[in-house]
Amino acid sequence: MVTFATLRARWHGFAGTFAALALGVALMAATALVLLAAAPTVPARYANAAVLVRSPDPGADPTVSRRPWSQSEASALAARIAPLDGVVAAVPDPSFYAQALIGGKPAGRPQGELDGHGWATLALASFPLRTGHAPGPGEIVVDEVLGVRAGD
Repeated sequence: MVTFATLRARWHGFAGTFAALALGVALMAATALVLLAAAPTVPARYANAAVLVRSPDPGADPTVSRRPWSQSEASALAARIAPLDGVVAAVPDPSFYAQALIGGKPAGRPQGELDGHGWATLALASFPLRTGHAPGPGEIVVDEVLGVRAGD
């Protein structure tokens, strides 16, 4: 009875305390969501790779002159890494601009990557080739989201 009487007399203090706690919990939850959303993720095409070696980021330090590795530099590094103990495969992954056009209009996901990758990098990916076969001369492999059938 005394507790309810005290609560009736000081309800504004209880409401203020409850509001402050609720706002604190909401702020902590929002902060946790931002931290989780900002965490770096590995692209699906590299999901099976245990270790990734990346060329220097040219914009990371403006006082140091850096440039991305060329195809020959990446291949030379892969050749040096391949014979090391525990290395199953060393695959250079040079990317190149690739934009799918169907009927003269850009196709695919609007937020999709505009990078093409060599066939050898499929060994690093977490997804398999679903239909068709490995590309030969003059052939490419495309994402099924483009709506192109194997062999087209």
